[in-house]
Amino acid sequence: MEKTKQSGGGGFYYGWWIVIACSMIGLLSISSRFSFTMFFPTLIDDLGWTRAALGFGLTLHMWVHAISAIVAGYFVDKYGARIIMCLGGLFILVGLSFTSTMTKVWQFYLYYGVILAAGVAFSFAVPILGTVRKWFIKKAGIALALTNVGGGLGGALMAVVIPGMLASFGWRKSWLYLGMILGTAILILAGIFIRKDPESMGLLPDGEAALQDDASAEVNPLSQQEIEGVWSLSDAMKTRSFWCFIMGGCISAIPAVGITGHIVNWGMDIARAANVSAADAMGSVKLGIALSAIFTMVGAMVGGPLSDRFGRKPIILIGLASDAAVFLFASTISTLSWFVNSAVLMGFCGGLVGPAFGAYVGDIFGRQALAKIFSMIIFSIGIVGGTGAVIFGWIHDNSHSYAWAWIISAFCMTVTVLFFSLTRKEIKKGSSCK
Repeated sequence: MEKTKQSGGGGFYYGWWIVIACSMIGLLSISSRFSFTMFFPTLIDDLGWTRAALGFGLTLHMWVHAISAIVAGYFVDKYGARIIMCLGGLFILVGLSFTSTMTKVWQFYLYYGVILAAGVAFSFAVPILGTVRKWFIKKAGIALALTNVGGGLGGALMAVVIPGMLASFGWRKSWLYLGMILGTAILILAGIFIRKDPESMGLLPDGEAALQDDASAEVNPLSQQEIEGVWSLSDAMKTRSFWCFIMGGCISAIPAVGITGHIVNWGMDIARAANVSAADAMGSVKLGIALSAIFTMVGAMVGGPLSDRFGRKPIILIGLASDAAVFLFASTISTLSWFVNSAVLMGFCGGLVGPAFGAYVGDIFGRQALAKIFSMIIFSIGIVGGTGAVIFGWIHDNSHSYAWAWIISAFCMTVTVLFFSLTRKEIKKGSSCK
């Protein structure tokens, strides 16, 4: 027996290239989804559709994303993420390009709600979580934190870039250009850098030296699987922790999706109530959204390493409880300065949870069927949490305020804390790998 090099031929572990590529793909994918948030007020003014009608477009997007995640999970575990990510890039290109031509609300639902949603599902979430977590075990927290940087940058980038694009090109050409740029870049990155798992390159997770059989010169991952535990999706579904992940994720996603769809409108409502002009208010709104995205990255870079050192569960619970307090406070806000402060706190608290959650699922259920397990969790989250955008819109259309939306959001996060507190390290009960 002899040991392979950590990088498969060099001194730099290839898993870090996976992290860099997935972070960039996450940036591009989330930018395509988040663009809607920045376009929302312009679409209301130009097309005359209600907040609930436009919000349902994001809800449908999340539902289709949830269903598509099941397909993505199967492909990632069996074939790796490269092919499915390339398909996602193509769908993003087509979805945003078609959205730029819409004149009817059903077209928005089809192009943004269905085609783009499938593209985001195939290039983000399950493919990224499943791939990065397969390359890292001991360093999963920091690896996923670095991966989450891309999503945070995507939100910040859209907050800064889109207002200028709208002013220069209008919303139709802006979405066309975004679709072409984002989709093409994903195709290039996924095609060049993404690989299935470390074993496919003669490596083991975290850059540790892999053992090779001299006769076959191939890594036998069996010993590593024995260390981690060989879990199938059906095995995981028999555990309490799996269903706690499902329930907690579903409930916490309601405010998360609601915020994604309505944060710009919330900021502009605060400005109108304070007699601040739309032109003057947009600067504060852009600042709040950009800082929220930046502090999501800061939270991830704090929470990921802390979860590696002190455990995933405490970091998740702290982040969720803090989010509940921030949401409750948001229901009382009446100035743009506090809008900015609240956006920062929401971003930081959400960032704490993200990498710890992805790493925690892998800690409990191993890497064998991890993408399938992620896909079922994300499917459930998307179906239930996807209602957040239309719920926020309905509340505002009927009360002319988001106050009750924030109060409900605080309650959702409190319930989520209870579900995640019930998770634990599970022992597989007599099920074979499937």
